[in-house]
Amino acid sequence: SYKDGEPVLDNVSFTVKKGQTLALVGASGSGKTTTVSLLCRFYPIGSGTILVDGRDLTEIDLHAWRRTIGLVLQDVYLFPGTILENVRVYDDAIHEPDVFAALKTVHAADFVRRLPNDVRTSLHERGSNLSMGEKQLLSFARAVAFDADIVIMDEATASVDVATERRIQESMADMLKGRTAIIVAHRLSSILKADKILFFKDGRIIAQGTHEELLSSLPEYGELVRLQFPDLDAERTADGAQTAETVA
Repeated sequence: SYKDGEPVLDNVSFTVKKGQTLALVGASGSGKTTTVSLLCRFYPIGSGTILVDGRDLTEIDLHAWRRTIGLVLQDVYLFPGTILENVRVYDDAIHEPDVFAALKTVHAADFVRRLPNDVRTSLHERGSNLSMGEKQLLSFARAVAFDADIVIMDEATASVDVATERRIQESMADMLKGRTAIIVAHRLSSILKADKILFFKDGRIIAQGTHEELLSSLPEYGELVRLQFPDLDAERTADGAQTAETVA
């Protein structure tokens, strides 16, 4: 809770296995961002326990824990300096070839090569000389360059157009290979293939499962799909569930 006696989350319980992609879906204010904030240890939990391989998260060194996490937000922070330093955040242990490899992984290498000085191109305050999509790709490259075991994405594609989002989704697929991913998203197109989707409502998880499972069992999720994919042919299979191909 942010205020005493006013809990934001209630009986939220789930498990994420190493290498899985977990998606958090639900209306604004339903508890999604609070959940990932607790995983990052931005706030202390009021009750309950967060376990990492059976170990209480509070017993793990905070700096070491955060080094395992690549956090990608909707509002990307880029500081005045070169692309090289923005990706490695002045960590000299991450060498220039590592930065190039990270840029290539997230499909950002092509646009960087077109810049006047490649990775040594200077960025303006908050990266104002780049497009929103380009800035987002650089934030992905940071997570890869630091070799994060866990990637947490909070509305990472909410501020880009549809064409740019498709490009970013391709980058996400490569970035997340071999990593555990937790994705908060309003746009379902970025999480349809998640291993598990948690549907939040009023601080609780009211359902969890794959896209197909939620589509066939949770009317609220089906309504979200219909709102975001209005042009799709919502043909249903004999058992009443939409085919995966319809919305994938």
